[in-house]
Amino acid sequence: MDEISDLEFSSWKTVQNIFLSRGSVMVLPLVNLCAKEVVSDHSSSPGWLGCVPRELYRPLLEAAFTNCRPLAVGELVQRWPERTLRAGGRRQGQSPPNRLCVQALLLAVVRGLSDKR
Repeated sequence: MDEISDLEFSSWKTVQNIFLSRGSVMVLPLVNLCAKEVVSDHSSSPGWLGCVPRELYRPLLEAAFTNCRPLAVGELVQRWPERTLRAGGRRQGQSPPNRLCVQALLLAVVRGLSDKR
């Protein structure tokens, strides 16, 4: 791995350790902030998608929707680690999801259903 990938992997491991050791209530804003930064740069997604812990998929998907990152939405949904995926549940004062993000989610789900794996 190059220096950037090592740094990203190290950051994810640190966030994961904090998230798991101290409880989600205390560090949830930190996780959300990190998720926002990670999904903001699509060019780095091949590096971090391989090492994302299951616990961070939901915050990453929420950050991708909130920050209108349809490519990140599609990639996360295609690699979703569970059999079920729940999306939605707008919070008070939050704008509706971006149309491109919804389309990316639907396309990734359809691709997943047609995939023989």
